[in-house]
Amino acid sequence: GRVCGAVAAQAMPGALGVIRPPRAATPGDEDALATAACAWLRANGAKVCQAFATDDESPGAAALARNGFRHVTQ
Repeated sequence: GRVCGAVAAQAMPGALGVIRPPRAATPGDEDALATAACAWLRANGAKVCQAFATDDESPGAAALARNGFRHVTQ
């Protein structure tokens, strides 16, 4: 019954989605949040999703990579 992490995801018009890297107490919790967020996005019509992360969000971004996101930098 306690909060151990969080993730933000939004389904957008045109079958798009956006997600922020999860933050949690453990990498396993981050993986679970990323998996749940991706499932929620698919259930809400997203077919393409983009993630945005700053350098300090790298640990959470690893959970997204384990869920199929590719790391691209500019």
